[in-house]
Amino acid sequence: MIFERQSLSERQKGLQEEQERLLQSQSLLNQREEHFLSRSQELNRLQKELEDTKAKVEKEHETLHDEKTTLKMKEATLMQREEVRSYLKFLS
Repeated sequence: MIFERQSLSERQKGLQEEQERLLQSQSLLNQREEHFLSRSQELNRLQKELEDTKAKVEKEHETLHDEKTTLKMKEATLMQREEVRSYLKFLS
């Protein structure tokens, strides 16, 4: 009977130790999961920020391209005017 109590007590102690190890492991897993979730949220925020920046850069590029086209048209118009002036001087 005493041996049975000691054996039962030892089993209970072993089960409690195993339960404590499992709880510690679960705690570590929870911490890792929280870390991964935090990193995932940070990466999502950075991705959104990059997408917003990309959209702004693309819009700015388009604006600069339009300005370049406008300046080329103005340049062509000025060159034509200069050619007409030169031609009119030549005729007179």
